[in-house]
Amino acid sequence: MKKILTIIIAFFIVCNVGVEICFADEENSDPLDKLIEELDTSDIDEFLHSLTDEQREIFEATNIKTLIRRIIDGGEAINTQSFVKYILNSFFGNVTSLAPFIASVLAICVIFGLINAIKGNFASKSTESVVRLACIGVVMIITFTQIVGTVKECKSLIENLKIQMDAVFPVLLTLMAAVGRSAALPAYQPAVAILSTYAVDVVTMFALPCFLISVVFHVVGNIGDGIKISGIADFFSGAMKWVLGTAFFLFLAFLSVKGVTAMVYDSVYVRSAKMALTKYVPVIGGYLSEGYNLVLSGSVLIKNGVGLSAMIVLIVSVIPVVVHAVALIVSVKFVSAISEPLGGKEVCGIYNGLGKSLTALVAIVLGVTFLYFVFLLLVVCTCNGAV
Repeated sequence: MKKILTIIIAFFIVCNVGVEICFADEENSDPLDKLIEELDTSDIDEFLHSLTDEQREIFEATNIKTLIRRIIDGGEAINTQSFVKYILNSFFGNVTSLAPFIASVLAICVIFGLINAIKGNFASKSTESVVRLACIGVVMIITFTQIVGTVKECKSLIENLKIQMDAVFPVLLTLMAAVGRSAALPAYQPAVAILSTYAVDVVTMFALPCFLISVVFHVVGNIGDGIKISGIADFFSGAMKWVLGTAFFLFLAFLSVKGVTAMVYDSVYVRSAKMALTKYVPVIGGYLSEGYNLVLSGSVLIKNGVGLSAMIVLIVSVIPVVVHAVALIVSVKFVSAISEPLGGKEVCGIYNGLGKSLTALVAIVLGVTFLYFVFLLLVVCTCNGAV
């Protein structure tokens, strides 16, 4: 009887005790979301907002954090259909915009050829020279308008890449520091300053002016046989190539040696830290090691997501400028091929040399892009081996 009464009393006590059921907050259940939200990506978002609507459609994200989360989850980083459409629109849009330029130059060559065909004995050699110089002058004015516009686009792109570097690298280096002690930071911090300042200044203040000067001397040197200044054009072109080649090689050599060495050192350091937690901390050492590994993995995932997002933004930013420059090179070579049978021998020689000179302009843009891309790749690969 006592047992029955005891059970009844215990039952009533349990029923009268307030029981509150707690549920985990679904929005904050994933620690990666909290880490991503704590990132300061305002500068990157500001740059994304400066892109065109067609470029933003490729990302399908209003801010960089959404893109990072999608990449970490294994989703598609870009909309492939929008990306292909963007490339095709860039190419055909540039071809369409260059059509009046091609038509104008060819029309002048046709007029010059007709004048030469019907002049007979009605015009002297001096008159012929004046007409020829006038036609070449008009052609060069039209051509230089296109070249200067392309150079301005290249300069604007390189300045935009500098803005990207200033926005992306602080976030990446912060995430590298969050992983723990990083031997790569002393190597990467000066490299960021060199790439975003000195490398950009070398291109904008030395390479692009040398390119324009070499183009001007090349054009003037091909107007007539009596003007011999092609050596000056070759000098500026050669100086530009040597300075850029040496600067890019030294930077890549420094970055590669320091970056690869730091990656190996960081991997050894992190593994040593996890082993020390497991072996030398009693009872809870294994749990601490697993917790450290979880935090480390989350930081590395976010770092890689930021790096991959920056690579995508880089490629999308570079495509229209490179496509425009390539379309201009193709147009110049096309005019060079068509103008010769139309009687424009001088125009053919000028445009043949311009096609080669414009290739150097594309090389300048791709060189800076390659430096930035390699730097991002090294940062993304750093600390991955320790996870």
